[in-house]
Amino acid sequence: MYSEVVRFSSRVDISEPNPIAQAEAVARRNGIALGKLNDSNPTRHGLAPAQVPGTYSADPRGDRTAREALAAFLTKQVNKSVFNQPSDKFQLGVSARFTVPVLSDIPVVGAVFTNVYPFEVIILVVAVIAWFVLYKSRYGLHL
Repeated sequence: MYSEVVRFSSRVDISEPNPIAQAEAVARRNGIALGKLNDSNPTRHGLAPAQVPGTYSADPRGDRTAREALAAFLTKQVNKSVFNQPSDKFQLGVSARFTVPVLSDIPVVGAVFTNVYPFEVIILVVAVIAWFVLYKSRYGLHL
């Protein structure tokens, strides 16, 4: 089990701070702000090109303004190619509802089968197939 105590090699003398740590402590006591030598972000040191606004901060999804611009562009392109309308709003029409003929006549459960969307039926069929494959088939039982 890992011990909470940090153990250094006997070759390392840790009885007092090294000269670099001592110099840093003296500078801080004197009110001198030290920069980090390992900071490689040029926008924090005034070394970035003029086109880069502000300080860059890494985001795994990319810059927010770039993502918003790309989303607006792609939305317009999809609307233009699919619906022949260049718009920045992506709207889909709602499909018509229907009533399942025999199942809607069942006294208590029948209300579930009245005024349903077609995708509700598809989702139920897929759920039943997934249940069967996962819990009743040889393939699902070996997962």
